[in-house]
Amino acid sequence: MHSFRNFTWAAMAALTTLFATNSQAASIVLQPQSSTVHVGDEFRIDVILQDAFEGEFVGDTLLAFGFNLSFDNSVLSLLSSNVGAGWDDDSPYLDVDVAGSSFPGISDDGSGANILLGQLSFSALSAGNFTLAINGNPFDDPNLGLIFLGGEAPILAQTLVSVTPVPLPAMGWLFGSALLALFRVRRCR
Repeated sequence: MHSFRNFTWAAMAALTTLFATNSQAASIVLQPQSSTVHVGDEFRIDVILQDAFEGEFVGDTLLAFGFNLSFDNSVLSLLSSNVGAGWDDDSPYLDVDVAGSSFPGISDDGSGANILLGQLSFSALSAGNFTLAINGNPFDDPNLGLIFLGGEAPILAQTLVSVTPVPLPAMGWLFGSALLALFRVRRCR
């Protein structure tokens, strides 16, 4: 009984430490640059870090970040991923979808300004509502998450991407243009 009680207290202490480490107020926002996306459109989503230096990272310095993407590649096609201005792109050197570092780092200047981590460009392959998520846990992989001078924090964010079919007028013009082209080709013969 005594060893079970010690195990319970140790487990509670470990959970408290885990949640205390993640208690900072920084949040990641996936911000689409277009309010409407149609099948065949290319669109961009900005990955923005808000309140980076709140909670346990007040006065700290942000050195690097890394995250992986999660989406259904049969409905969305990733065209490119770029890190934001001020970041060096470390993605080619790491086994991470998007990673960036900054030397000597981005220090807490007290302004509370948002930090652009990266930009993701996609092509919509089919209509519907789809989830796009990014994640990075520094406890699983040291190249993932937010890496501050004083510690690490996980990255987790998701957004719903709504893709609508191509509007009928545009399809009508396309179909009409194709018929006209066929008629002209046939007439020339």
